[in-house]
Amino acid sequence: MLVKLTNTESSAVRNRKNKQKSFISVFSENRVEFIIYGAFVVFLIYTAVSLISQHNDIDRKTQELEDIRSRIIIEEVKNEEVNDILNSNEVDNEAYIEKSARENLDFAYKDERIFVNVSGN
Repeated sequence: MLVKLTNTESSAVRNRKNKQKSFISVFSENRVEFIIYGAFVVFLIYTAVSLISQHNDIDRKTQELEDIRSRIIIEEVKNEEVNDILNSNEVDNEAYIEKSARENLDFAYKDERIFVNVSGN
């Protein structure tokens, strides 16, 4: 059975159809903006991750540089010792040879007693 709609009912139906059309048209119009905003957000996230990664790389390389600098200082001290030995007289060379034999080769004099600290201190 068909019933005639009143003016308010028919206007409500028209408003609903207009709202549906307007939602679809707004969605299609905003789709481009949505894609642009989405791409911008993805770009910001990528940039933040890249910056954090680069910061970590810089920290790691800085620590590596400090380690290398400390090894350079140690090697320079060793080089100075070797140069001092090369430029020293015969008495100093004998002292160096004795020190080297005691420390590196564990040599000792015949009647000498060597005490070893086993506690590690």
